[in-house]
Amino acid sequence: MKIALTSPYDFSRPSGVNNHIIGLAEQLSKLQHEVKIIAPSSQKYNSNNFFSTGKPFPLPSGGSIAYISINPFAISKTIKKIEQEKFEIIHLHEPFAGIIQPAIIKNSQAINIATFHSFNGTYIYKLGVSKFFKPYFKKLHSLIAVSQPAKNFINEYFPGKYEIIPNGINLGDYKNNKHQISKFQDSKTNILFVGRSDKRKGLKYIILAYGKLKWKYPDLRLLIVGPTKNQYREIINAQNLQDIHFIGQVSETDKIRYLNTADIFCSPATGNESFGYVILEAMSAQKPIVASKIEGYSSIIRDGHNGILTKPKDYDSIAKSIEILIKNQKLRTSISNNAIETANKYSWEKVTRKISNIYKNASKNL
Repeated sequence: MKIALTSPYDFSRPSGVNNHIIGLAEQLSKLQHEVKIIAPSSQKYNSNNFFSTGKPFPLPSGGSIAYISINPFAISKTIKKIEQEKFEIIHLHEPFAGIIQPAIIKNSQAINIATFHSFNGTYIYKLGVSKFFKPYFKKLHSLIAVSQPAKNFINEYFPGKYEIIPNGINLGDYKNNKHQISKFQDSKTNILFVGRSDKRKGLKYIILAYGKLKWKYPDLRLLIVGPTKNQYREIINAQNLQDIHFIGQVSETDKIRYLNTADIFCSPATGNESFGYVILEAMSAQKPIVASKIEGYSSIIRDGHNGILTKPKDYDSIAKSIEILIKNQKLRTSISNNAIETANKYSWEKVTRKISNIYKNASKNL
């Protein structure tokens, strides 16, 4: 099959949606499908199978900033490309984000598959704009949601028959990369945060929790990986906190190395997470996890089994949960072992098989 995978988000910026598309493209190509990715990009994306819809613009979305294409001049170029390629399947991720995605649906002569990733992540539906998209929704042949929370959210505005197919993970990347970051290999206990400094990612709360623990456990260290700003320096300086390292954005390979270096992984997101890909990454690295009890995370984590869930925005709860893991090596090992078992359920091979079946069934039903 000739398949287009489309994203409304800046493809030069790592994100759960874009990582999902990259992984899916690789798997579909292994199955001898011809795959092209269509998305905006702020930087040149080096791939013969990538078509840029132009430069994205930053827009607030669900407590974060989404970089999406809203350039109307990019529509005709994109539609022309789709007409030339004659795709059999167009698989749109977040089909109503930006202006390019709806235009693709409107002009598509292919089988249109849609995957919805968001949970409470956009305000446009709540403003009644969903009515505008109803004609486009009718042109979608199959519907996918990445989790039950994502399905519940989108089904409220666009009722339909959704199949839940989660994000996939390439477990081989973790099994084949056991390297650690050498300068952080010592007697200290490494707590790892991976993500942006957007408010909803909860970085503030892990810093406050670390501040509570550091005086009691001086051998703690906090590693912060991801594109972050300096808005939390005041908290750090006020408490004179030591051993906090802002690493910045790293490659996917180095991110796995930081996961390998971690003793405890913490994701204190405050909400609007439909799935929690970062949780799946930590599970794939077989790490004990402390995470917020929010809908997207609760669909993956069973409290006390493959992670510990804490109250959102409650740094006391986070600190207590981390302390439990610091003091209880047996529990850390148990949670780590259960985490890798959970990750195995999300292997790309299993996820791709389900998506391929969606494609085949949609083709048969036309």
